[in-house]
Amino acid sequence: ILSLMCLVGVSGNIYTLVVMCHSMRSAASMYIYIVNLAMADLLYLLTIPFVVCTHFLKGWYFGDVGCRTLISMDFLTMHASIFTLTVMSTERYFAVLKPLDTVKRSKSYRKAIAILVWTASLILTLPMVIDIELRTENSKSMCQTTLSPLSYKIYITSLFCTSIVAPGVIIGYLYICLARAYWISQTENFKQTQKLPNHKVLYLIFTIVLLFWACFLPFWIWQLLGQFKPEMALSKKARRNINYLTTCLTYSNSCINPFLYTLLTKNYKEYLRKRQRTWTSGNYFNRRNRFQRNSGSTDELVITSTFGTLLSLVYVVGVSGNVYTLVVMCHSIRFVTSMYISIINLALADLLYLSTIPFVVCTYFLKDWYFGDVGCRILLSLDLLTMHASIFTLTVMCMERYLAVTKPLDNVKRSKSYRKAMAWGVWILSLLLTMPMIIMVNQTSRKAPDGSVKRMCAPTWAPQAYKIYLTVLFCTSIMAPGLIIGYLYTRLARTYLESQKSSALNKGIKRSPKQKVLIMIFTIVLVFWACFLPFWIWQLLPLYHEPLALAPHIRTCINYLVACLTYSNSCINPFLYTLLTKNYR
Repeated sequence: ILSLMCLVGVSGNIYTLVVMCHSMRSAASMYIYIVNLAMADLLYLLTIPFVVCTHFLKGWYFGDVGCRTLISMDFLTMHASIFTLTVMSTERYFAVLKPLDTVKRSKSYRKAIAILVWTASLILTLPMVIDIELRTENSKSMCQTTLSPLSYKIYITSLFCTSIVAPGVIIGYLYICLARAYWISQTENFKQTQKLPNHKVLYLIFTIVLLFWACFLPFWIWQLLGQFKPEMALSKKARRNINYLTTCLTYSNSCINPFLYTLLTKNYKEYLRKRQRTWTSGNYFNRRNRFQRNSGSTDELVITSTFGTLLSLVYVVGVSGNVYTLVVMCHSIRFVTSMYISIINLALADLLYLSTIPFVVCTYFLKDWYFGDVGCRILLSLDLLTMHASIFTLTVMCMERYLAVTKPLDNVKRSKSYRKAMAWGVWILSLLLTMPMIIMVNQTSRKAPDGSVKRMCAPTWAPQAYKIYLTVLFCTSIMAPGLIIGYLYTRLARTYLESQKSSALNKGIKRSPKQKVLIMIFTIVLVFWACFLPFWIWQLLPLYHEPLALAPHIRTCINYLVACLTYSNSCINPFLYTLLTKNYR
């Protein structure tokens, strides 16, 4: 549930930030507050992966600095979010009842209010930053406060008042006044007034107030009960379930806010309708630009939504798997497996590669590039960098596995320094192969048929040079690693078969790989080729073959499918290369 909230909430808030920052500056007078709210919600939601990791591992693995940063981040963003909602409610109140006063307020005034919100939130959070530390009890690390029980009780009560009572009373009072103004406007004396809210506002008021209390009140009641009634007769399982439930409720508020405070507004809905009228399709590396645009259709909208959801799911599973892999490798089996450096390297590469998914999904939906020239160079080159680092790391791991089976004594002699040098070599080689993309790509613009300006990332070199570069990348990321891995595992399979033949004479020898290794070999090779080969074939086809006569929605579907396949490899790797090993289990 928390992972799903993270996916929906992060996507919604990123989409809100993109829309507010690039499309509605002149259309929405409160865009600063909405951006502030989205930023607070986004930061709050980004703590979910660490919370999930802690729940699964039953301990804290992020150090003393992690304690102070992440736990205080919860209270900081919670207060900033609630204070921003209070300010937005106040603005809405004055916009309805005192519209002339609202018009006089400048952007500088709203920016000052936004800064004040964060300053007040930080001041309230400082005691948590200062008076919390990492402690170890019974071989388990956990974050605990250094305040005395009485001081901590007073502090928690103060936070309850500043984050629930005061904002709740203010918001409730403002919306009661708005409701009263609405009902007064329905009388005969006010039939001609057009400045007051229509009948839908009353429903929105109740929704805001009820959601506010429903999401945060249970969490704080549970926290206060723990301080004032610690002797409650509840089992550990019941306490754990209540903790999870109240935590999910607080995160759900940040997940729902983008829809409640932006999607329900008139300007935002008009913007979405405009986007639907200009809907186009996207590509990764086709016809010299990252995002190829064709005529839009309802079919393409359905395809984009489907694959956008699929990519988001791949992102959640892949990031969770790789973060979990990093935590386990760094803290639990450091002295058990000799290949932990390679596994950490692989997880880092996969994690960085998966981190580009939110930007790809945003571009798929918005059908425009909003991340500037620097974003073009970083994100496009990051794809290639991490793709090569991941594949090269897999190749190194296969070589290590091959040598461990065929030459175990030589493999034991290799030190951690040797493996670290290999890891650095992998990243340096990947960076060298990516440098042309960093240098020779930039953001370009062109006019769409509807008159709007569309931005895209495109290489600046000649078609022939670009063709050669893509061919080289295909060889370095598919052909060479694929041949090496295939050769190594073929040799391993041969070693296994030979060991089976001689097993009758040498029953005590255990050096050859056991029976499951052969299945593992075929799985690795097949997944490797299945995930990356279709993508590169699709990229090279337009360079070496006449354009295919495909319908726009078919082309769009293929673009998304091959992109999903490449990302799925980074999603599968944590399970394929670590969860199947004996030490990890």
